[in-house]
Amino acid sequence: MPSVHARLSPSSAHRWLRCPGSVSLCDMLDEDRSSEFAAEGTVAHHIRESCLAFGFEPEEFLGETIKADGFEFEVTEEMVEALRPGIEWVRERQGRIVNEMRVAFDRWLPGQFGTLDVGIIADDLITINDLKYGAGVPVSPERNEQLMTYALGFWDNVAQFETDATEFLLVIDQPRVQGGGGEWRVSLDELMKFGERLRAGYDAAHADDPIFHAGEKQCRFCPAKGICPELARFNLELMGSRFDDLDNDELRLSDAHAMTPDRLAKVALNSDMIRRWLDFAHAKVLADALSGNPPPGIKAVRGRRGVKKWLDEKAAEEFLSESLDPSEMFHPKKLISPAQAEKKLPPEKCERLERYWTQAEGKPVLVPEDDKRPAIHQADKFDD
Repeated sequence: MPSVHARLSPSSAHRWLRCPGSVSLCDMLDEDRSSEFAAEGTVAHHIRESCLAFGFEPEEFLGETIKADGFEFEVTEEMVEALRPGIEWVRERQGRIVNEMRVAFDRWLPGQFGTLDVGIIADDLITINDLKYGAGVPVSPERNEQLMTYALGFWDNVAQFETDATEFLLVIDQPRVQGGGGEWRVSLDELMKFGERLRAGYDAAHADDPIFHAGEKQCRFCPAKGICPELARFNLELMGSRFDDLDNDELRLSDAHAMTPDRLAKVALNSDMIRRWLDFAHAKVLADALSGNPPPGIKAVRGRRGVKKWLDEKAAEEFLSESLDPSEMFHPKKLISPAQAEKKLPPEKCERLERYWTQAEGKPVLVPEDDKRPAIHQADKFDD
């Protein structure tokens, strides 16, 4: 299960081709950015590779526990059923099948590489097949920069020496997303033109002062979106504000009713990107505050505690029956809550009531540093 990634990887071509500056910004982040979703995809790729390389069937992995990137996954019936059609599709193709091959892109991207899921070399067609196991965003193969990059690299490294084919079939296998995946044909000439775009993207990313360009496609999964000043500027201007509009601790945004229809439409169309940026920025500030390095004027405190809940309803019911009638204990048929019980029991009983209920600690929240509540840090125990 490979874990090494190129700086200009095919999987992030949609980002760095549109925003060359994102490359250097992502370099500033912690290298370990794996997620549980990515690790699950790694497991799915491992099963698929094993089946295609060694003739296994996906059901042979059912019930096994497989580790990837610090996570453990049990292979379920759902995963087996999702992977089987794509595995059978590859097996039915004519030509030589190349599985999980490291491909270099030096002709267009010096020093860059990637791992191709599946390449198939036939007399009249070269096929690139990529598994997308994620259940989130549908991915189309049409003009897909990742697959086009792999197609160029696979042709340059291997296929051109084995076939005269100049037609390519790009396939995305995305079994868990309705509307995702599919096939798209492209010629070698079109791919070569795309190669010029790759070479220009490489030069732009390695410029002394690479440009930043915010947008939905490139910013959606960008690891650096929480620290990107261009995305912040883009979102603030989109909502009718600017960095120089900041008045001490107050951010003033334009009234939506006062926006022009064109601006309001742009805000609506980009609302998901704005929301993700705000969530990412908030999470980063909260993490910094909890680690003891909050930005000026901010601290993390415990928020409101959770609702009181019974530890054991039967034990609580027995205790309440000592002082209350059944008509007072149930509303209408459900046992009253600890908070309701406290209002009905005499003071001496309320003291004993505490042993029957529990209450979650408040989650950390961000507040101005002059808030009277004490700051908390990562070393403190809290239920996040």
